Amino acid sequence: MLKEELIMIVNKIKKIVNNLLSPSDQPSQGRQNIKINEANLAFEQGQVFEQLAIKHHYMLDHDQSVHNNRNAMWNFLSAALKGHSEAQYKLGLGYLQGQLGLDKNPTHAQEWLTKAAKQGHSDAQYKLGLAYLHGQSGLDKNYTLAEEWLKEAAKQGHHEAQMTLEKAYSQLAFS
Repeated sequence: MLKEELIMIVNKIKKIVNNLLSPSDQPSQGRQNIKINEANLAFEQGQVFEQLAIKHHYMLDHDQSVHNNRNAMWNFLSAALKGHSEAQYKLGLGYLQGQLGLDKNPTHAQEWLTKAAKQGHSDAQYKLGLAYLHGQSGLDKNYTLAEEWLKEAAKQGHHEAQMTLEKAYSQLAFS
């Protein structure tokens, strides 16, 4: 491994250990904090592997890139199953676009993007809104769901969602 990779991994591990060892006020809150910390740990590990995969891809080291993509996906899955919305979004995009070593699968993409969107993840809301608006990525057109998700993203200040809503209303896609 290169020196920069080791430094990045060591810094992530320090951050994770500090989060796991932080005291909690109440036992039940402590259990919830552990679950959140575990999800954050898995997500951060996924990010490290994702960055390594990108680096090895550009270095034309296909075997190492595939290995790192697989590790990233498993860490994102672990975090997503613990309710981490950004990890759910990453899995949704992975299935939507065939990334992280995942095959394109609109059903799984919709499932993960919806989980993230329901937690208020504005990018997931926007992606779902677009997919329903245009019938993209294996999802059927559904103007009701498109409008609902685009409005949710727009309420959070998502600029692209605001622009898409404005255009859809001007073209009478939504009533």
